[in-house]
Amino acid sequence: MSATGALRDDEVVELTEMLEFLHDWMDSAPDALGESLARFTGEGYTLDELRADLGRFVFLLGGDGGRFVHGGDR
Repeated sequence: MSATGALRDDEVVELTEMLEFLHDWMDSAPDALGESLARFTGEGYTLDELRADLGRFVFLLGGDGGRFVHGGDR
């Protein structure tokens, strides 16, 4: 990160790729991951809410945040 606090382009790319990886991983076993997330958060946070939050982060980084909310075939 630069002295101004802004992310460098390569950092943005890496963060976006990690968020896309998480999206694909969540799609691999949504039932099991949803149950795990419910246990971890006390059922106060759903997989759909997590997807929406990750989508917002991707959007803020300049990517296609809609993929998280609407799926890859949107």
